[in-house]
Amino acid sequence: MSNQDKTISTLSHRARRTRYTLILAVSIIAALTIIILINLIVDRGFRSLSEQASPATRYLRYDFTATRQYSLSPQTLKVLKSLDNDYRLITVINATTPQEQRVPELVNEYKLYTNKITVEQINPTSDVKAIADFYDQLEGRYTKHLGPITQTVADGQALVSSVVDQLNPVVEQLKELAQSPEVKPNRTLSQLFASIVLNFSQQLKATEDINGTITTNLSTPLPAYQSAKSAIVNRLLEFDSVILAETISAFDKLSRSRSTPPATADAMLKINKSLNIVRDEIRRDVTKLQKVQSYLPYEEVRAAIQAKGFVAILADDEARIIPVSKMYRELPAEYTAAAGEPELGFIGEEQLTGSLISMSFNPPPLVIFVQSDGQDAFGEKGMYNQVGARLRTSNIQLAQWNPIPANSMDTLPKIENAQHTVWVVPAFPALDVTNPQHATIQAARDRTAQLIKERIAKGDSALVMMALDPLKEIASQNPIIAYLNKSWGIYPENDRVILSEQVQGRDTFAGTRFKITEWPTSLPITQSIKGMSAAALISSPIKLDDVEGIKQFAIMQITSPRMWTYKDFTDSTSYRTAEFDPETASSHFIIGVAAEGSPKSEAVSEIENESTAITTDNAENNRIIVTSTYAWATDFITTNADPNLTSQGQNQADVFGAAFPANSDLFVNSIYWLSGNDDLIAASPRSQDLRRVGAMTENGIFYSRLFLIGGLPIFVFVLGIAVWSIRRRD
Repeated sequence: MSNQDKTISTLSHRARRTRYTLILAVSIIAALTIIILINLIVDRGFRSLSEQASPATRYLRYDFTATRQYSLSPQTLKVLKSLDNDYRLITVINATTPQEQRVPELVNEYKLYTNKITVEQINPTSDVKAIADFYDQLEGRYTKHLGPITQTVADGQALVSSVVDQLNPVVEQLKELAQSPEVKPNRTLSQLFASIVLNFSQQLKATEDINGTITTNLSTPLPAYQSAKSAIVNRLLEFDSVILAETISAFDKLSRSRSTPPATADAMLKINKSLNIVRDEIRRDVTKLQKVQSYLPYEEVRAAIQAKGFVAILADDEARIIPVSKMYRELPAEYTAAAGEPELGFIGEEQLTGSLISMSFNPPPLVIFVQSDGQDAFGEKGMYNQVGARLRTSNIQLAQWNPIPANSMDTLPKIENAQHTVWVVPAFPALDVTNPQHATIQAARDRTAQLIKERIAKGDSALVMMALDPLKEIASQNPIIAYLNKSWGIYPENDRVILSEQVQGRDTFAGTRFKITEWPTSLPITQSIKGMSAAALISSPIKLDDVEGIKQFAIMQITSPRMWTYKDFTDSTSYRTAEFDPETASSHFIIGVAAEGSPKSEAVSEIENESTAITTDNAENNRIIVTSTYAWATDFITTNADPNLTSQGQNQADVFGAAFPANSDLFVNSIYWLSGNDDLIAASPRSQDLRRVGAMTENGIFYSRLFLIGGLPIFVFVLGIAVWSIRRRD
């Protein structure tokens, strides 16, 4: 071999060694990286689980499902870590269906993340002694509260016995009278007495039997005391009105008839006297019975355990029962399975976590929706049913108030002592002097502004939604804007609308619809919805001024490279043809602000009609949120599954997931923050149930197919040629 060949061989050998060394180094680095990542995942799971979890569970569990189906939501984890009291979660379920089996699995997850929860599983079919002991313990929790109602039921049974004892001799008198020589030959009187005796005897027997029925029912676990009392009252009232009253009326009429023998008439009057004594006793004692009511928490628990399967949450002084049926929501009929059975969406975590949250409230916060336009907030025609349902799950009380009637201040919802109240003020209709209702709407708006100022001064909070008002009056004449600006340094410029250049096909137009994906992180309100999207339809900018003692935080802002504001309205839709205005252009606009501090303002008392300085009673906790896009929390957006927000997509969020889940979470988080429950704010179970990856577009599907059919084979072929060429050179 020549020296040249030796040199080439040496170089080739060195190249192979270098290449193999690099491959080995990369493999080692990749292996170490994988090991580190696995350890990070395991360590994260280890730290989040409590000591109650088994070693296998603490190290080997991880949820890779798209909707985190087998993981608890951040909100639940936050609630579990903040628990101060011990809770028992008891499932009473004969798990024979997949739906029922999922509930115990969910309950077991809760004990893995906190030492404050213990879990018990009871099969009501096979664990007879366990279920009996559970019912006894449950009833024992309410013994001290049930004294009045148990005594009332006993008094009712005694009243029934007294009535029966007094009327049994009357029945015998009626029978003797029916067989008397004066009555028996008279066919009319004879038939009448026969009918009265039969009805009287049957109804008296039915009244007597109710005592036995109630005694039997009271021997069952968690007796229905309220139902027992109602049964006694209804039976006695029915007997009084149907039998006693009609008998007395008939005898009174017959006793005055000339065709009735005198002896028979006298006997009828004596019977009526006895019946009237019994009637007086019934009406007097029934009135007493009606005044006593059973202990409501006991009756709620008793009614809930009648369900087929439930979960009981027991604390030291409170109990909640969640039927399995309430852990599922039925999806629309058009999405039923092939066999015709309705599809069910699981909301068990939302129910359990909501109950744990509600058990920490004493008293629960009150949220009052102001009916600015006179429409209901809840119900068949309500606009806030979705967010309202979520608040009710957490035991937050809801009410609504209509400020439009002149006497509306007399119909304010009742607020308990020490109950934190949040006022939700949707936008009032734009004022228009040509509108016959102009003066009425203006008076309602002014009345609401005065009320909000006074209530915030007393420690309440408010969520105020402003809307575009293209024909707006001077800002200082709007008392709501004047109060927000002077006391909080928040100035909604709702005489102008935010526009952006948007493209549809080949056309460019000024659009008002924005998708919000970037969230400020200064408050927990928005920290928990990072990565989620929200929709803002028609928005106005909010300007902020410094006010002593007030801290302001942006919570909603829209960003786009070419945005500007427009206020030169000739009509309410003239903005659609507006062109880009560099003078008002900005890359971002604030449309939602939260503020806290100690506001001071001049207010005019409606009672004394004089100017008075309002100073807050609770300066540290005064909070307010103002948005300049009013429809963001309505059902039209929160229940809509269509990214284009069409009417066809409304009420489909439970099926396909909300197109903009952040709208609902932002509202609920805002209520938590305004009510001082910051520790409850986190991504909710409902938002976790939504897939973060949306459906592929038609273009995406086309290019994916193109890559798989042509691109991938070509790539593999080229890679093979490259490897073959390298090996051939070696």
